[in-house]
Amino acid sequence: MAAELQITTAERLCSELASRHGALVTYKNGLVWESVARGFDLLRVLGLRVPSGAEFVGDYWTTVGIVIARGTREPDSGMGLLSVMAHECRHVVQFLADPARFPLRYLGAVTGERAAAKEPRATYESEAISDQYALEWAMTGVIPARDHVAASLVYGYDLSHEDVELARGLCEQRIAALQFGLVPPGPARTAIALLAREVPECLDHGSLALLRANCPEALVLA
Repeated sequence: MAAELQITTAERLCSELASRHGALVTYKNGLVWESVARGFDLLRVLGLRVPSGAEFVGDYWTTVGIVIARGTREPDSGMGLLSVMAHECRHVVQFLADPARFPLRYLGAVTGERAAAKEPRATYESEAISDQYALEWAMTGVIPARDHVAASLVYGYDLSHEDVELARGLCEQRIAALQFGLVPPGPARTAIALLAREVPECLDHGSLALLRANCPEALVLA
């Protein structure tokens, strides 16, 4: 069984992971985030399926452009902390790939998208969730339960059933590759390489064997 990743080590790896992907990291502290929290409480009153203001500020991380705003709640584990950072770094990568259109597509404001206008958001989120799955698989040898996709996207992102199913299907495609030890380029691969360099004992032996055989580039920092 792999060793547990200590939170202090995870914090250090998160800093390097963010730096390598061009992200700036801050916390959800101050008057601006208090105002945002009140806005989320209002959205709930209006019937949207979004977190409460306290949940949004405490439990959720939010990425705007290249800025990752961490929730104020202390992390439960080193793996969970690094996993969430990989998720948010994927959004930074997505933004940097198309800075002009990404915010509009994510918010569903691009002319020509289908009427529901949330399909791009589901696609973006499925990619970020898949990064979390890949990292957690590398550390535990187990692919996380897919229920997380539906539960988090319905409640946290106000997506329709069709969009959630789209995200689930895209995640399944990437999970199929994981079973062979194939991790796509991006934040999860960077995080795995950081672990291999700093604390290889935190990688699962079975996952490590598959990575060495089928995706050795995931163990070396680019």
